[in-house]
Amino acid sequence: MRAALTTLCALDADLAAIEPRCGALPWRRRPPGFPGLLQAITAQQISNQAAHAIWTRLRALPGALTPQGLLMLDDDALRGAGLSRRRSPTRARWPRPAPAVGWTWMPSPA
Repeated sequence: MRAALTTLCALDADLAAIEPRCGALPWRRRPPGFPGLLQAITAQQISNQAAHAIWTRLRALPGALTPQGLLMLDDDALRGAGLSRRRSPTRARWPRPAPAVGWTWMPSPA
């Protein structure tokens, strides 16, 4: 990661000027694959502390860290983890199986 930041700083003087003035940039690492994507989406919705609490409860739900398992969870389980009813419309755009193609992004059936 440090090598990538060094390369970017060599290409962008504005970016290079940040670290000397503000200190080392914090690295926020996420798990790879679907769990990391789900955690990033959760974190974008709310504060970091609230997102961390929800993420901790969400990852404890059996199957939640795979697309198939997440789709099997009912709304009560997701709300129990901290995902509000307000975010329910977003769930309609979660991955669904597409016949003969595998997993893809497509709207859920009405």
